[in-house]
Amino acid sequence: SGELVAPAADAQLKPPTREGKISALLFLCGVLFIIAAGIFPQLRPQVMVNGQLAGVDLSQLIQITMLTVAAAIVAFAKVKAGEIVKSSLFDSGMVAVVALFGVAWMANTFIAAHQTVIVDGLGALAQQAPVMIAVALFAVAAMTTSQSSATFSIIPIGIALGLEPATLAAMWPAVVGVFLLPTNGSQIATVEMDRTGSTRIGSAVINHSFLLPTLIYAVVAVGLGLLISRVVGGAA
Repeated sequence: SGELVAPAADAQLKPPTREGKISALLFLCGVLFIIAAGIFPQLRPQVMVNGQLAGVDLSQLIQITMLTVAAAIVAFAKVKAGEIVKSSLFDSGMVAVVALFGVAWMANTFIAAHQTVIVDGLGALAQQAPVMIAVALFAVAAMTTSQSSATFSIIPIGIALGLEPATLAAMWPAVVGVFLLPTNGSQIATVEMDRTGSTRIGSAVINHSFLLPTLIYAVVAVGLGLLISRVVGGAA
């Protein structure tokens, strides 16, 4: 049928073991540390950059932290390292990594090469109708599969146009456009790991399980955000 479908489960889930609980706790600690480091930059390790101390970039800190967490899980949860590469989850994860980094780098390279045409063109549309900032965020996020790339490219245009911070914050959820095309690593991993087979990428590619939720979320989140920003702005 040309569809990518996860196989159905052939066994019941077993209750969590002590080692499983330890690994989940270590993973949660890693996530909480990353959140805290994002909120409080002073928690980030200091490194020398061009002869000056600077905090580690958050994206790099995420990779360092989660690799450290993975090593801790192997050490303290009695995981056999040799068995990791034989698991189906590892295969799914590697497919997601290749898709995420490969497609994102390719898209970012394309955007960088044609940044003047793409960003300036979207900026011209935004000048005529500020709500086009949300459309631009959605489109760039879909093309780059990167929310940060869309944010760094489009939000400065909104600032230059003099839009209120509340308005820009209301339109930012449009970066959910990363899920418009089934090229995001998390999407592929979800399809691979879904044991029910209900999450799939259709034979037409664009008809995947994430399409409708993505469009609904973008419209509802941006619409409600703009409404709230108007209410809050009027009350202020």
